[in-house]
Amino acid sequence: MKTAISVSDKYNNRVSDHFVRCRKFMIIDARNKTRETVTNPYHMIVEDAGIQAINYLKGIGVTKLVAGDFGVHVQEEARKQNIQLIIVDTNKIKIEALKF
Repeated sequence: MKTAISVSDKYNNRVSDHFVRCRKFMIIDARNKTRETVTNPYHMIVEDAGIQAINYLKGIGVTKLVAGDFGVHVQEEARKQNIQLIIVDTNKIKIEALKF
């Protein structure tokens, strides 16, 4: 079970306010107890960036997404692909405080 956290561009230890516009995701694999950072190749795409990002993350085994906000299209696509969305207060939550 893998979780993708949108990493803030300004503060690497914070969750990003916007899921698809972050430059990188931290992937936490709860089963193997590993963490890795991957680039978000869709952060500058204008159309369907959220759907493409979800497909990319689903392809590497992600089942949960964490961010400060998710757009309507992302919410719909996540529901279709059975991916859980977790919204956090990005001003209060540091990435290392998240438990999976």
